[in-house]
Amino acid sequence: MRTISLILKACLLYGTAFITILFVAGIDSIYDKGYKIFFGCIILVISLILLCKALINEKDINDITLYKYVSKILGED
Repeated sequence: MRTISLILKACLLYGTAFITILFVAGIDSIYDKGYKIFFGCIILVISLILLCKALINEKDINDITLYKYVSKILGED
């Protein structure tokens, strides 16, 4: 059950990062489409970030990002 939970949290985290990067990269074209689309995208990004903050704790972040293995490879341990 923990594995499925981590997979879903990883999808949420990386999906949020991807959508946020797309929003920041395309802010000019989104703004040109009108205020409804612009504010809708802002609300979407903010709600996804708040959802990540509420559901993912520090232990899950370390597991999702493979922090233990990366720090071992880089010699930071």
